[in-house]
This record gives sequence, structure tokens and C-alpha cells, in this order.
Amino acid sequence: MIEADAEMVVPPGVRITCAATEHVSLAYHENAIPVVREIVVTNATEVDLRDLKVQIESRPAVVQPLTLRIDRVPAGADHHIETPDLRLDAGLLGGFTEASRLELTVSLSDAEGERARTVAELRLLPPTHWGGGRSAPELLAAFVRPNDPSVDVVLRDAATKLGDAGRETGLNGYTAGKKARAWELAEAIWAALADRRIAYVLPPASFEQAGQKVRGPSDVLERRVGTCLDLSLVYAASLEQAGLNPVLVLTAGHAFVGVWLQDEDFASAAVDDMQLLRKRRDLQDLILVETTLLTFNPPAAFKMAVTQGAAQVEDEAPAALEVAIDVRRCRRRGIRPMDLGGGKPVDVTPAEIAPLNQGLSAPPTFEDEVRPVAEEAAEGPVDRLERWKRKLLDLTLRNKLLNFKPGKGSVILECVSPGALEDGLAAKREFRLKPVSDVLGGADERSAELYARRHHDDARRSYLEAALARGELYTTATEADLDRRLLDLYRLARNGFEEGGANILFLAIGFLSWTRKEGEDPYRAPLLLIPVSLKRSSVRAGFRLALHDDEVRINPTLLEMLREDFRLRMPELEGELPRDDFGYDVDGIFRIVRRHVKELRGWEVVPDVVLSAFSFTKYLMWRDLVDRADLLKRNPVVRHLIDTPKHSYGDGAPFPEPQRLD
Repeated sequence: MIEADAEMVVPPGVRITCAATEHVSLAYHENAIPVVREIVVTNATEVDLRDLKVQIESRPAVVQPLTLRIDRVPAGADHHIETPDLRLDAGLLGGFTEASRLELTVSLSDAEGERARTVAELRLLPPTHWGGGRSAPELLAAFVRPNDPSVDVVLRDAATKLGDAGRETGLNGYTAGKKARAWELAEAIWAALADRRIAYVLPPASFEQAGQKVRGPSDVLERRVGTCLDLSLVYAASLEQAGLNPVLVLTAGHAFVGVWLQDEDFASAAVDDMQLLRKRRDLQDLILVETTLLTFNPPAAFKMAVTQGAAQVEDEAPAALEVAIDVRRCRRRGIRPMDLGGGKPVDVTPAEIAPLNQGLSAPPTFEDEVRPVAEEAAEGPVDRLERWKRKLLDLTLRNKLLNFKPGKGSVILECVSPGALEDGLAAKREFRLKPVSDVLGGADERSAELYARRHHDDARRSYLEAALARGELYTTATEADLDRRLLDLYRLARNGFEEGGANILFLAIGFLSWTRKEGEDPYRAPLLLIPVSLKRSSVRAGFRLALHDDEVRINPTLLEMLREDFRLRMPELEGELPRDDFGYDVDGIFRIVRRHVKELRGWEVVPDVVLSAFSFTKYLMWRDLVDRADLLKRNPVVRHLIDTPKHSYGDGAPFPEPQRLD
């Protein structure tokens, strides 16, 4: 908003100010964005002001003149006028082709003449110009124009591609109720757009904040050029016309598209939390598509575009999120597509050069079933037995099972597929631990971004996947540091087993990043704990990672803390853990936890893998108290200590005779 101060005050002490929007455009007019939020008349004199007139006009005259009357402003008082009903000339607004300056004049007068005046300078935008994210960013949804005639041409080609792949040709949105069907539609539209061979145009600097001139779908497809925002708007318009719900994602200097795989939307039209996008991505509710890959030569496959889109919402992504605009939520709020005319047919047929005919791949496997979350009955005050159990598990932040901080006593694995690693361990495979890889990083002079652009492949990820398949696990440590850490863990695990008879070395697969209250730094608690051992054939040989004979377990301390402190139960993980064909269903376990925490701001599942030592020396005692509480209470002494510890034992009943005790 722009605060406009009075340019002249007659007499001193009388002032008028107005809070105005930064831009005026046809989109603002059609979506009822007020030009002036508030006008304030200040009377700092010692006499009342009476029979006042406030006059509003503009140059150029896109604002229809308005006169407001005020009966009286007492001495030393302010008079506020909230959101005056300014009318705009839609015909005049629709005729501008370039951005220009708009002067908005607000004057105050009475019977003696003008008493004060203020002039606000606004930006007057043409209809094809989006004003940016600083003011009403949700208006970007008005530039998603599914009714543009060129969109129907793209959808007709998408239906043809579906038929050629032996799939249903109807562009029926979410009616099938399957995520795989939504994926098929999004991929078919991508393939139809890829046939157009669109060329990339660099966007203006900081367009996500200051805005830019937007090409409509017909313009992009006829001229075959577009910026990242143009491409995103065309793809989003095609998705919406096909019955899917698109999301426009703006990061610093870039734009791409999200697609809901089920009939959902966000709770608000504008989202500024990257973690919220990441959580919905991880739940397979939302896919993110990098639309600039349409401009590659040849255009990238849809799966590659989804992979690159997903990478841009990671916590360590180089570009921060500016805003994500949920188009469906905007439509529900009354933000409709702008009708800019120009409905004449245009030539949007695919280019004649080197036919692409990008085919459709098999969609990924999705879990469409939504399991109900079990409700936990309300509990009474924590009794003595509960306090004992809590002390045994140590539910404080000193416990690394709730607040894990990787240090010298742990090794972080660069594992791109935790599920495949667990399956390999379950199949009794051993993995050699390797120092950090320099493939497309470190001393490697090649550019990962340039490699991906030329080969449509994440080479580092592919390299790590191939290494995992042949039994090699790369870590984030240097060779000398890795040898030192593994030797320390090897000795620690050996001593722990010799002294306590229990394994203490575990592979933590997946972490829950959680907070006690919003705004504080997150803690990380391991989820799945796989018992492992370190092996080596000789002192000089490297270490290999193998499965230990102990039981695989979900972090019991975490489950208990969630139940007691947050009244959050995960009953699917309290009994037998989900399994797949080879071992435990790691991805399924992640999905279960993600479903339970998806509404908790600041909470998410992070698929990291860390080798470290974890102590469960008191876990069996805690398990006894959980499973055998009723049996323990049969003993009168234990029952007294639990139920009536402040009373005399047995109300005078005799103690057991010593000779009858063991």
C-alpha cells in the first residue's frame, strides 16, 4: 500500500492522507481489489470542521470522480473513511498496452474553499500485466485462462495421445478417484505441449515481486515462445480445463506448477510455507512440474520434469519460496479468469521440425486408500505407573531418540533409496561403506545443472542408485574421517555387546522433524531403527554394513512421547510393522507418519539415513511395565506402591514372614 501525504495544508493542522494500492489494472477491477483502502482526515486545530467534501479523481481518468461528504470533524480528532466505493472505467483500463503512471488526487474542502490535498502516484498496468507478489498475489489466478481457444486444441491432442497409449481418452479430472489417472492426464497434456517445441525467454529480474507482462495461451502456442511464468500459466490453464487442480509456485526468480493428484486444495489461496508443499509432495497428494523443461531440445519427459520440480521445494533448495497460488481455492474466492477477448482461432499446430511424438509412460504406483486415523480416548492424570514408564524411556530432549544431533559418533549416509537399502539388508546383503563421492560435486568440474539440461538425468542420483545396487554405500564424510568414525562405532558396539549383552548399533532410517511450539527450532527423532553390525576381514580392510540378529523397531520413545505430550497415536505402528516382499515397507511407514502429521505446522518426515549408537537398556523394563501391569499388580506390595503409596501398607496387615521368602 502507498501512503500519500498532504501536499498543502490550509490552515496548519488540517491534513488528509490516503492508503492506496500500488497498482491499478483490469484484474484489480474485475476482482474488486479496492484502489483506496482508507482516507483519514486529521483536524489538529482547536475548532471543529463542518460540512466537508472529500473529492477523489485521477489522471488519466480511469477512476470515476467521487465526492464524499463529512458533516463534522471535531477539534483534535481524526475521521476515517474505510474503503470508499471507487468505480473504474473498465473500457479505458482494457485499452492500455504499456505500464504508465496514475495520479490519484484526494482533496478536502468546505464552504471557504480547499483545506488540504494529497496526491498518490500509482502504477497503471495493462490488462496483460500481472502486478507481482507484493500486492494481491492471488490475482495471478486470473491469468490462468482455461477458456482460451488454444487450450482446447492442446487438450484434443492430449486425448489423442491417451488413445494411442491404450488409455481412456476422456479428460475427466478426478472422476476415476485414482491418483494414477490424474497423473496420466497431466502427462498427456505435457506431451501435447512438448510437441509445440516452445522456445524459452528469460523473465525480467524479480518478476515474482514486481510482476511482468504475461503472454496468453494463444500467444505462447502460436509464437512458440514464453518465460517460465508464461509456460506455467499455459500448463495450469490446460490442467484446469481438463478438470485438475493446478498450483502456481513462485520462487525467487522462477515459476513452475503443482498438480493435485486428488480432488483437494490448500486451506488458503496463497501459501508461503515451503514445508507444506513438501509434505503434500511426500504424501503423493501433489506433484510439482518444472515447465521450462518443455523448452529443451528435445523436451524432457514428464517424469524428469516432476523430479526436477520436486527438488525445488527441498529444504536446501537454492531459491526460496515467494508464494504458491492454489487456483481452485482462488476460484472459490471469486477470482475468475480474465476475458481479454481475442477469441479468434489461432494456428497452434505442432511445429513441422523433427516430429517429437512424445509417448506416455506407465504412471508410478500410488496408494489411493485413505486410512482413518484412530482417535484416542481422553486420559486422566498421569499416575505413578505412568511416571515410572516415562522415567524409564527418558522423554526429555536429552534423549537422542527424541533430539538427535549428528556428530562425531555417527555417520550420515547419502542414500537415495532408504527402502532399497532396508530390502538389501533384509536379504542378508552386506554393503561396503565409502567416503563422500565427488561425482558432479566437490572436485568434479562438471555442472550438475548443465548435465541435467543436456541429458535429462540427475547423474549424481543415478550414480548413487547404481552404487547401492552393487553393494556400495556412500557417506558424507571424507576418507580419513570415515575410517575414524567407523572404527569408533565398531569398538563401541563390540564393548556394548560384551558388557551388556545387547546390540547398540542401529541404522536410523527416516527422521521426524518436530517442534514443541511454532517458531522454535525443530528437533529430529529417528523413525525406523534397523539393528546392524560392522564387519571387516582385516585391520586394513574397509568396513561392511550387515544386518544384526536383533529386532527391527519403530522408535518406541518417540511413539510414547507423541502419545503422552501431543495426544497423537499411530496405531498402525504399535503392533506388527507393515512389510513388503523383501522386508519392512519403509515407504509405507513414512506415509503413515506423514498422514498423521500433515496438519501439524513445522512437522515433517525427512528420509535421511544415519548410522549411530542407540541405547535400549531400559526398553525391556519399560516393555514389562506396559505389557504386564495387571500381572504386576497382583502382588500386594507392588499394588500398594502403585495405588496407595502414601498410606500404611495393608492397613495393618502383617508383612510376609522372612522364612517364606526366596
